[in-house]
Amino acid sequence: MSFIKSNLKKIALVLFFLIIFIFLISLSLQRYFIGQLYFYDFGIFSQILWRLSRFSYPYINHLVLGKVHFLGDHFQPSLILLTPLYWISSSIYILAVQQAFASFGSVVLIYLISKKHKISFIGSLIISSVFLIFSGTLNPLLTDWHPESTAGFFLLLFYYFFTFTNKSIFSSLLLLIFLGFKESNSITAFFLLIYMFFILKNKRKIIFFFLLSCVLWFFITTRILIPG
Repeated sequence: MSFIKSNLKKIALVLFFLIIFIFLISLSLQRYFIGQLYFYDFGIFSQILWRLSRFSYPYINHLVLGKVHFLGDHFQPSLILLTPLYWISSSIYILAVQQAFASFGSVVLIYLISKKHKISFIGSLIISSVFLIFSGTLNPLLTDWHPESTAGFFLLLFYYFFTFTNKSIFSSLLLLIFLGFKESNSITAFFLLIYMFFILKNKRKIIFFFLLSCVLWFFITTRILIPG
């Protein structure tokens, strides 16, 4: 009986994630092909990644600042990691597909983290579903492309590997990538790390180092590195 129950759970889990994956991909592509994406930000990020992929000067046409380097608006060096997308395809909808994959990966990580915290199977599915229908998750998919979806995926990866494994160097790299998607991400990471400081007592020294790094990152990027 337990064998049957276990197999039913596996089938339900596969179907659950398969439906979510199809939904996210279909939603992203449908919004693109019917022309209902907000093309200003989508175009800016597409232009940045296209120019980086062609090893040309990655400027953007900013509404306020005019023609500026892509780090002149926000400090987002982690965008460089996405440039291979335009080696795969020259069509800009590749960004919509990438965002759907990032959101899907986040839903999977939410489920895995829930299970690691010993939340029930049904409870973990509910938490994943709530994350999926959260406006902050769906809004980029419905309207535009923003780095927050991809950044959130890396933050969840950081939390998973740092909390449940001993891969401190790999976790540090994931946190650095998250910070590199926007200078203000250091604020998000800072408050998450405060929570982790109290629950991960055996890792408090490195968490304290991460906290200091977030503070330095915020002030260095906003005061020094972003061109005025």
